[in-house]
Amino acid sequence: MGTLGIPEMMFIFTLALLLFGPKKLPELGKTVGKAIAEFRSEFRPSEPSSCRFIYLRRQQCLDALRLSHYVNQRHGLVADSRTSNPRRRLD
Repeated sequence: MGTLGIPEMMFIFTLALLLFGPKKLPELGKTVGKAIAEFRSEFRPSEPSSCRFIYLRRQQCLDALRLSHYVNQRHGLVADSRTSNPRRRLD
């Protein structure tokens, strides 16, 4: 499927003119233009601010995991590196 050339565009315009008439054609063009603009805006890459938000949220989650691991390690709830059994201090 190739691109639309001048003859094809003239044919489409003439067909639209015959189907919708000269009074409705500007309104139809405006509606199609708005639809195309809205479609394009939906597929634009996300703004840097939203990427920054995602990065910061990821960092918060990683920090929470690190803190949780640290607390579990301090209380002896982390698995021993030599075995897969969790160890717990009894003091």
